[in-house]
Amino acid sequence: MTLLNDQFYIIHAITFIGLLLAITDSFITQISTNIKNKEETSKTIKKYLIYLGVVLFWLIVVIMFEIRSYNKMQEFLR
Repeated sequence: MTLLNDQFYIIHAITFIGLLLAITDSFITQISTNIKNKEETSKTIKKYLIYLGVVLFWLIVVIMFEIRSYNKMQEFLR
């Protein structure tokens, strides 16, 4: 049972790191191509901050769900 939980956490960690790397790579590419246009750069920064906010919100929801399911599993095993 513990191995399954560990694998579950590892999969979520890899997914989260992958999302952050993809967003960061796209962000750096957009900024480097629009470095001369300040208005476009600020729009890009706002857009990617929203993306990061969504990813962090998703991570918090997943962690809360995992803690809740872990507590239910512990109660069931008692």
